[in-house]
Amino acid sequence: MSVETQITLIVTELGKIFEPTAIAFDPDDLIWSIALDNNTVIELTLDPRDDAEPVLVFALPLGDVPKSAYGLLLRYNLLWADTGGVYMAMSDDGAAVMLYRRPIRNLDAKTIHVILEAMIKSGVLWQQMLENADLGEGEGTPPPVDLRGGNMLV
Repeated sequence: MSVETQITLIVTELGKIFEPTAIAFDPDDLIWSIALDNNTVIELTLDPRDDAEPVLVFALPLGDVPKSAYGLLLRYNLLWADTGGVYMAMSDDGAAVMLYRRPIRNLDAKTIHVILEAMIKSGVLWQQMLENADLGEGEGTPPPVDLRGGNMLV
């Protein structure tokens, strides 16, 4: 069975557990989009760079990044050892994106569900922080989320 087929089956099973609004697959870019509501879509992208150990990249857009929040994102990335591999990036259009890379070995729908729940919980905190940072109110960095075992460090 191909890696793409394996992930498609897992994501289909996830739909039964998670009940997202919609799930779509883009075979050209190897992206599975999971719509949680009208405003929240998490993308799972198969990273084709390593055939020996296929990796799925989880991406949760968080919204626009005011310049006053750049430091927050960089400080969060410095906590890489505490986050279990979660990191932040900025898209071409200026939006913050929470990212997590997970080898597909031993990956199942339940594990993806735990990862998505943790990302969503942490993502809500980040969205609030980014909104407040634009007002000059953002003082700290939201606590890291540890996705290694699905445990929140919040």
